[in-house]
Amino acid sequence: MGIGIAQTFAQAGIGVSLVGRSESSLKKASQKIRDNLDLFVEMKILAEQDCGRTLQLIRTTVDLESACRGAQYVTEVIPEVMEAKQELFRQIDSWCQEEVILASCTSTLSIEQIGSVTSRPDRVIGTHWVKPAHIIQLVEVVLGPKTSTETASTTRTLLERIGKVTAVCKENPGHIQNAMQYALSKVAFDLLERGIASAEDIDTVAKHGFGFRMACLGPIERLNLGSLEGFKNNWESIDLQNGSLGPFPAFLQEMIDQGRTGLKEYSQEEARFQTKERDRQLIKSLKALARIR
Repeated sequence: MGIGIAQTFAQAGIGVSLVGRSESSLKKASQKIRDNLDLFVEMKILAEQDCGRTLQLIRTTVDLESACRGAQYVTEVIPEVMEAKQELFRQIDSWCQEEVILASCTSTLSIEQIGSVTSRPDRVIGTHWVKPAHIIQLVEVVLGPKTSTETASTTRTLLERIGKVTAVCKENPGHIQNAMQYALSKVAFDLLERGIASAEDIDTVAKHGFGFRMACLGPIERLNLGSLEGFKNNWESIDLQNGSLGPFPAFLQEMIDQGRTGLKEYSQEEARFQTKERDRQLIKSLKALARIR
């Protein structure tokens, strides 16, 4: 993950100190970055000369203290062990200048707990990148209870400057990405374990069905182009059979009661426009994946 993060900052013209535990691990990291850049050239995302500039902006070192003392922004990427992260944050807090933002790439742990060992909990924030970090656009910006508005704004601005798409959330187990992803995994593994479908067919449904569609429409957004009443009927039908969903969400029922039911709210002309735009994006995605000509 750290390799992809360092590469992304460097590609955007920002100098990076990539800190590793050993010279051998850093040598492997440098080779991986070269391999990543070579693929970008092959895929015509970067020009050959851009690779050289990117590599020149990445300094590798095992000297964490030196890297911290010269840093303007720090991202931590170590295993998901709270004690280890806290110990690291104690160190970097003591070495970094007081205005430096300390970001953690934790995918599940508490930003409040990580920041509690520092003298700057207002400048501790979560930035959860998604593998492969140098390709996937999303970075979740996770706010601890003491993270300041300025820290959040500065972090988002920096991430968007280097080409990332940010989603902001409050501290939550798994943030947004993993909270949804692991819920999906739980259902997929349950279907597999009960013999409902093969692993291949479960993955096919995700890749060619709802997962493909979600590249254009999120799970909430898609309700605007469907029927909220139909969604409720399906929800209650599934829950009646296996009790897995629980009561239909009250706020959605309120929307139905208010006549806010999705596509039926639009005028005929607007409905045609919205569905055509959706279809256009889906067709573009199919072409990009070489699934249709």
